[in-house]
Amino acid sequence: MSRAISSPKYMPKKEFIQYLNEYVEHFNIKPKFQTCVESTFYNSREKKWNVKSRNLTSGEIELYASDFLILATRENNEGYILEMVGIENFKGEIIHSNDYRSAEKFNDKKVLVVG
Repeated sequence: MSRAISSPKYMPKKEFIQYLNEYVEHFNIKPKFQTCVESTFYNSREKKWNVKSRNLTSGEIELYASDFLILATRENNEGYILEMVGIENFKGEIIHSNDYRSAEKFNDKKVLVVG
């Protein structure tokens, strides 16, 4: 399943969520939320990945075995602000792009650095 050629390189949040929902439906994926992976290992005898996870709501441990394991971290997780010498002296506002919602609050500012 691919995106339309007309899709921008960086999709707006609303479009990205729609794409993920369509992807989940297309491939009959059943996502698990509020779950933390505790450990994984490959069982070479059974040729399966074993995953131990913990339900963050109930605390219940859940075990899974699968043919494939996809490691997908950070992309849509918490933002990370790089530590830089002198950043503590900067008097302006520093936010991560995860927290950027619109340019409105930056009206009448002289500089906005994104990157």
